[in-house]
Amino acid sequence: MRNVVILGMHRSGTSMVAEALASAGIYVGEPAELLTGQEDNPHGFWEREDVVTLDDAILAENGATWYRPPENTPVASPEQTEAITAIVDGMPSDRSWLIKDPRQVLTWPLWEEAFTDAVVLYVYRNPFAVAASLQRRNDYPLSFGFALWEYYNQSAMAALQDRDVICLSYETIAANAQGVMTDVLRQLGEMGVACERQLHPGVFDTSLGKSRVADRDLAVELLSPSQRDLALYCEALCSGDPLPSRPEMDQGLWPYLQDVASAFGTAGRCT
Repeated sequence: MRNVVILGMHRSGTSMVAEALASAGIYVGEPAELLTGQEDNPHGFWEREDVVTLDDAILAENGATWYRPPENTPVASPEQTEAITAIVDGMPSDRSWLIKDPRQVLTWPLWEEAFTDAVVLYVYRNPFAVAASLQRRNDYPLSFGFALWEYYNQSAMAALQDRDVICLSYETIAANAQGVMTDVLRQLGEMGVACERQLHPGVFDTSLGKSRVADRDLAVELLSPSQRDLALYCEALCSGDPLPSRPEMDQGLWPYLQDVASAFGTAGRCT
């Protein structure tokens, strides 16, 4: 029996996908163990509080946060490594489970060994919607949202290597949630994940996820060449189209993120 790890950038629909999988019988944790819903995510995040707390602590130990990512592979203390093992070992052995925290895109090298046989479900959302959502919620400039989007999705691409992976586009789900997620459940079942094969009606709230960039022309101009290329690559990955060459991460990306994030102080609110 296999398990699932959901990876994706913040504001990309990972909570929506986790809710659907939970409704199909995949264990996410007891209600008291999960983060509660908030105004920006009223249906909940489907994230274990101990996982989020641990990932935040690991990032902090490496001088980073979710919006100020580490330059290099993060390092965990022995206690943090033990905590990772304890969380995974504490999950049920008699049913399939999932773990989801967007921060794990950044801390993945520390969790990867504990998730040896897990199926990775990668959720992609276009940079305009992600940046607009971060702008509305956190008051981040669009260019900063694009830069975070690039860093997370580039890091996710590295995490997908040599894994059993299902790649999903938020936009595809939004267009046909029932059909797409039913197909995902079928694929997971064929990969050894114990779950129902049919999505429950009414799982998705179609009123959510409507982020739009007020000035899309300006937003297009703010996208860097590497971000445009990455969007094309990720969209092809999710659609099954022939893959273009995978773009490299812009070498100026991390210094830019550090510079802009330093102006926010503690304003980078995020669950």
